[in-house]
Amino acid sequence: MQRPLVVVFAPGGYGKTCALRGFWNAWRGARAWVDCALFSEGFAQVLAGAIAAAGDDGLLIFDAVERLDNDAALALAAVLEHIPRSVRTILAGRNAGHLPVSLWRSQGRLAAINAHHLALSQDEWREAGLDGTADSWAGWWGARQAALHADAPWDAELAIWLDLAWLDALGDAQIAELGRAALLPESRPEWLMALGIGGRAQADAAILAIATLAGPLCDAGGGVRLATRFRPYLVAAWRRRDPSAWDSALHQGTKALLARGEHAPAALLALDAGETSLCLEVIATAGWRMLFDRNRTLLRTLLDATATETSHGGRAVLEAAWKVEVAKLPHEADAQVSLLSEHADAAIAAQALALAASISFQYDGFECAAKHAADAMHALGEDLHPAYALAEHVAAGCALANGDLDIGEQRLVHMLACADRDRLDWLQFEALHRRASIALERGELDVALRWSIERRKRIRAAGLESAAALDPSVRLEAIIHLRRLDPQSARRLIEAGTDAACTYGEYWSFTYGTLQTVCSLLEGDGNSTSEGVRWLETQLAERFLCLKWRAEALLPRLWHRAREADNDGLLELAARTEAETWPACIYRDRRDILCVAARMLTGESIDPEPLAAIIGRLESGNARDLAALGKRVLALHSADPQDLLAAVRVSAAQQDRLDWMWLAPRALGPLEAMLSDTSLASDTVTRNFLRELVQRMLERRRAVADDSAEITETAPPAGLTSKEWKILQLIGDQLTNEQISAHMHVSLATVKTHINHIYSKLGIRSRSEAVHRARTL
Repeated sequence: MQRPLVVVFAPGGYGKTCALRGFWNAWRGARAWVDCALFSEGFAQVLAGAIAAAGDDGLLIFDAVERLDNDAALALAAVLEHIPRSVRTILAGRNAGHLPVSLWRSQGRLAAINAHHLALSQDEWREAGLDGTADSWAGWWGARQAALHADAPWDAELAIWLDLAWLDALGDAQIAELGRAALLPESRPEWLMALGIGGRAQADAAILAIATLAGPLCDAGGGVRLATRFRPYLVAAWRRRDPSAWDSALHQGTKALLARGEHAPAALLALDAGETSLCLEVIATAGWRMLFDRNRTLLRTLLDATATETSHGGRAVLEAAWKVEVAKLPHEADAQVSLLSEHADAAIAAQALALAASISFQYDGFECAAKHAADAMHALGEDLHPAYALAEHVAAGCALANGDLDIGEQRLVHMLACADRDRLDWLQFEALHRRASIALERGELDVALRWSIERRKRIRAAGLESAAALDPSVRLEAIIHLRRLDPQSARRLIEAGTDAACTYGEYWSFTYGTLQTVCSLLEGDGNSTSEGVRWLETQLAERFLCLKWRAEALLPRLWHRAREADNDGLLELAARTEAETWPACIYRDRRDILCVAARMLTGESIDPEPLAAIIGRLESGNARDLAALGKRVLALHSADPQDLLAAVRVSAAQQDRLDWMWLAPRALGPLEAMLSDTSLASDTVTRNFLRELVQRMLERRRAVADDSAEITETAPPAGLTSKEWKILQLIGDQLTNEQISAHMHVSLATVKTHINHIYSKLGIRSRSEAVHRARTL
């Protein structure tokens, strides 16, 4: 067996001596202890005698090595090069003195130094960032912690020392001093309690108080790694040493930590002990808070450790909450939540009602979700329980879905205040995202972007940054970029967000497919657009998708057909979508407005009264963004210049161009004519916005065809006149008959006559076929 050197250097000396005596007493073989301070002369003879006493498999301790002069240190170093590696050699002192410790380290002779040595000097003590001095037992322990590295090899003999001799050698005063070490930032209260409470009756109260007060410091400093490594040995020692005191200390310590709000140390203490009852106590007391704060993964460990306790109500409701709120698998928890909502314990039933509200909301049952949320908040009675904040979050979502944006924001303001007060990180993130969504529905793109950026900042500050956590912000910010016609920025966000979609599966990737298809439409990429639309329609046919996503996916599907001048396809899609049964909500209003716009793009007459009623309802709930879309459609239908100008001014205020782009077949001509409106001379913002918008619409119109100069110079195919050929090219450029009339300065009747001649000569039977022939001739 090869044993590396173990170096124990501590400036104080007392802790070093205590450690050496504990190890000396635990050694059962040959051993020799040399106090270098006693042998200023004749050290060579003493050294030889010690080596002989230790034999080939013994223990050699050299204490006070800093007292060796240069010649003696060199002699010791030379001897250490030749003694068998099976000898356990410990060098101890206040500092290294003249010994070549750095050389040994570089040569690999001190292979275990990172795992089993102490801070070497006062300078290293200061470099480790530790407070106080290193001349006490607590200081020695802190120095030992500072020296540990997680990847170092474990030494079984040192484990025995920790497990038995060292602990048993401690007296009452030493236990009390170890407790005071909890005040150093590198210490963790849960293992200090396991080590100190119950060891000596008179020290119990002091250790419990100190360890509990040290809770806020439990995650700081380099000692976290040491605590993780040594904790099982400390626990085992106390269990064997005094089982009854250990059990009492476990329960007292867990309750004290929970009372202080230190949930993570309490959970670690319960898990270390392997006590199911303690784990259940932590789950019942702190499980909901851990579900929504940064200790979420620790809660999962507790749930797994108590998996056999299926009859425990508190654990059952937290397991269901995990499926609903973290795993996003509400269907797996639906039946369990229904049973728990009728639980004999009113508190469990109230928490289950909050989960039932969340499940109903995820399945678009907004009315049912609102009722469950109200019942849960009433049953919980106060906003101190995290389940109350969850219910309020669902209620805010229902208000948003019903178009009551002001009520939804009021609930979110209160929910965010509660989440901030109780440090419920994940509920903070949800509240911020929903506030951004409300701002988006109001048409306040800058405000929505600010809330989304604030959400990102909080996620990073909490150390919870991941693709899944950032996913809602990524999607919302991509939508804002698209509405401002910036597909490049949107693409970068979408690519980053796809990681989160992969985390949750194909269901969650649907939203990114929608955004990517809109990007392709803006970029004029016909192949990607066609492929994206086909994929969206396949997903819609094969799986359940929430109404919000279905409404969002309707836009690129309509836009693609309008771009291809596929009037039959537009009408068929509108009719099929309107035939679906959707509950009354803001998402159905979006669907209805888009379907009315689709009919308008085909040239069908529309009834403005139902659309006006939808707009009025949206405005009463302050859903200004969707109401503005309805007003754009009405303005284009009525061709009223004043209504159209008002709609453009609303868009200009937010630099929101996306809706005008897909309405281009109907909007381009009127918007071009508006550029000459003298009333815009003093309105620089609207005039510049309108000019840029028209320019972009023209660029998109020409993305799939040659520019106008090439069209007029190309010789017409056989059988077509030059005017008929030009009209056919303009049809391929997606211009309506009215726009062709204005472009060629002829009457609408003349345009229709030319089109009839074109269809007759080329055997064309639909406008979509005319578009295809125009691009292929």
